[in-house]
Amino acid sequence: MFAGELPHWLGSLPVLSALSLRKNMFNGTLPDSLSNLENLRVLSLSHNYFCGEVPDFSRLTNLQVLDLEDNDFGTEFPQLGNKLVTLVLSKNKLVTLVTLVTLTLGLLK
Repeated sequence: MFAGELPHWLGSLPVLSALSLRKNMFNGTLPDSLSNLENLRVLSLSHNYFCGEVPDFSRLTNLQVLDLEDNDFGTEFPQLGNKLVTLVLSKNKLVTLVTLVTLTLGLLK
């Protein structure tokens, strides 16, 4: 099991396509450098102790799976690429996303 904050140098691995660090004891905020991983398809950081806001992942245009379940992320949520297939956010404080989805579903009725 790993612990501590994620290092910023993770964002300097341009060919990285999958990063799974689930079920560890990582904490702190996610480094903004993760948004540099433009080839990333899978990002799984569930079941850790991350907090703060999720960085802007709009540059991750190949991201298909984003699993941030069971952390302590804040109330705001960033833009995502258009290839996303799986998004897991349960057990966080992401109020803005829930409100947005609720409003959108209400408008579709």
